[in-house]
Amino acid sequence: MRRLLAGFATLALIVTAAQARAEDPAPHRGVAAPADGSTVRSKPNAPTLDLKALFQVDHRGYLGEGDKTATDAFVIRRIRPILQAKLRDRFTLFFQSEFAGGTATVYDAWGETKIAPWLKIRAGKFKPPVGLERLRSAAAVTFAERSLASLILPNRDIGVQLHGEIVDGLVGYAVGVFNGGPDAALVDGDANDSKDLAGRLYVQPFTLNSLKRLGRLLIGGAIVQGKQQGSPKAAGLSGGKTSGQHTFFSYRSGGADTPGETTYASGIRRRLTVHGTYTIGPFGLLGEFARGTQVVQRDTTVTEVTTTALQAAVNVVVGGEASFDGARPFAPASPAQGQWGAVEIAARVSGLSIGDEAFTTAADPTKSARKATAIAGALNWLISNELRLGLTYERTTFSGGAPNNADRTAEQVLLARFQAVL
Repeated sequence: MRRLLAGFATLALIVTAAQARAEDPAPHRGVAAPADGSTVRSKPNAPTLDLKALFQVDHRGYLGEGDKTATDAFVIRRIRPILQAKLRDRFTLFFQSEFAGGTATVYDAWGETKIAPWLKIRAGKFKPPVGLERLRSAAAVTFAERSLASLILPNRDIGVQLHGEIVDGLVGYAVGVFNGGPDAALVDGDANDSKDLAGRLYVQPFTLNSLKRLGRLLIGGAIVQGKQQGSPKAAGLSGGKTSGQHTFFSYRSGGADTPGETTYASGIRRRLTVHGTYTIGPFGLLGEFARGTQVVQRDTTVTEVTTTALQAAVNVVVGGEASFDGARPFAPASPAQGQWGAVEIAARVSGLSIGDEAFTTAADPTKSARKATAIAGALNWLISNELRLGLTYERTTFSGGAPNNADRTAEQVLLARFQAVL
């Protein structure tokens, strides 16, 4: 705990310095600096270039017995430079890379043309339209890590998508074709000729003028399906990780010496979700149910594994407004003026269950849990639209996952975060 408090003191000094610079911006010819980034335009009606960046530093502290290999540590969770070029609200190019972990990874690289509000065409690498929490920006999530429900949904893939909204946003849709990849994975290529087909449909009934005073409500569903054929050398499967980044489920892997012991993707994979979010003033709700099926093979045994997951979250913003795009304070912190930004309080429960069929041959029941249930609470200080300090506590319990049919030891993790979006 002393180390955690020392970390917060260090982060507070960084926040103070950053806030002082934010209150005394230097003038730049031809460059505007709105809260969500800097916009550069060479001349009227020319393309605009938005320059943004996301920076997150976390402290992970493990409480109780938990995983004996867990180590309290500071980590750079995200370093993401973001570039977006637009031409007359008709053409958009978007690029986002990741430098956390000491390597450079392309997270997003896509181009989009807007033919009409109900028809936009996007191509490149981006998030498939499946999973409400997955579609939410990493800068906007309330908790330090996404829920267990997002573990069985796609992360980013390469493909082409049509999407849009009709009747002033009352109904929205997205359909696309993608290479296809494991759950929660970043996909940069394809190992087979088959592709994933994805579709999403949602309604926002309160966008009608007569109902806007009721807040913002979105209800929708999505599905993605494709045939994936892996091999003992390239399994094409993912496992499950806790918010503390420890694996609680994985398929068997025989390694190079015994490839026949490896479980790999070998047929149809389908993932679907039903989701909804509601915000009004300082209050917000988010819920999601996800179900996935995957045909896997180990040696000559073929099995269809079914996984289900869900989450429900609630948040309240004191001194600000709740939003799917991230909570915002009414005014930035300025002690000299008696302003302290806003405070966000949130709670979440999520769970994930793997079908018993997975533990016949595909997974080892002494190493992989059958179920995981997580209860989380978050307290965030929204210093401004750009700066945030957050604290998330999450306790995850398991069914199975230890020798002699015992339950894996529960994980308790305390995640402290400093976030800057400039």
